[in-house]
Amino acid sequence: MASHQTRFSVDPLPGTRPTRILLGYWKPSSEPDPRDRHAVYGILGQNDMFRVKVVREARDGRPVEGNFPQGAGALWIQYDEVEFDDHLKGLQRAEIKEYCRVRQYQLDQLLGKAETPDQRAENETKAVVEAQARAGSGLKLPSNAPSFSTVASAAT
Repeated sequence: MASHQTRFSVDPLPGTRPTRILLGYWKPSSEPDPRDRHAVYGILGQNDMFRVKVVREARDGRPVEGNFPQGAGALWIQYDEVEFDDHLKGLQRAEIKEYCRVRQYQLDQLLGKAETPDQRAENETKAVVEAQARAGSGLKLPSNAPSFSTVASAAT
């Protein structure tokens, strides 16, 4: 078996590419309140390359100008410039990449429906556990373990 074939031992999960998964905020943002700082998204491209991108909005979607990076490609920031949200702190880069893959899969399963804050928290937790298992750094889930699929609203 070729060495590149052993690299991907888990299903790549179908899903929208590129992904756009909220990871936290940009540490160098000039905004004093962390809630107002520039959001950072995890981007997993068609070629499976993982990068982090700063945007001109806060994590809740409000516009933020401040000290946004200037120049061509400056929105692609260094990984160590991200202040990760609490549920992602302590994860390794490979786990964050898998988290983006799993969260995008979950969001795609919602078919455009919005998550409630409680559903989002539960889905994010499930995505962290699944990402750790997929990256080979967490406990492996038994085959009869509950699915990591999304928690969707009962009212449809």
